[in-house]
Amino acid sequence: MHTHTTRMWNLLEDMSLFERPAGDDGEYDAHVHLAQMASLLGDPPKLVIERERLLRQNRLKKSILNVRGKECMNMNEFWGGPSFFDDDDSIMRKDLIRREITLADTVKHLQGDDKEHFLDFASGMLEWFRGSEGRLSN
Repeated sequence: MHTHTTRMWNLLEDMSLFERPAGDDGEYDAHVHLAQMASLLGDPPKLVIERERLLRQNRLKKSILNVRGKECMNMNEFWGGPSFFDDDDSIMRKDLIRREITLADTVKHLQGDDKEHFLDFASGMLEWFRGSEGRLSN
């Protein structure tokens, strides 16, 4: 997701499109990051959920330590899982999603047609991952 498109926000607004996704302990938190993405991009496409489930099942040959010092046997555990989606394909930490903020709310230095054209251009490039069908629609 961190592509040239997200860097446009850094240049235009002097801010990251996604705030530093940290948990209460100040460390990176994938649940917070996922919620920030869902807040601005909408629900993730099915393929993202399927890949997350695949990562739950794929065991590492030997455990690795995450930044919190926890031994992890798969990448979901490493990033703070065990899972990020429930059985209904919904984000587990719905409490972190902020639906009241739109992509347009993040653009403050442009107004009128300039803002509309920028959002049209950028939203056509924003996607959950390269080549995804989860691009923003107008």
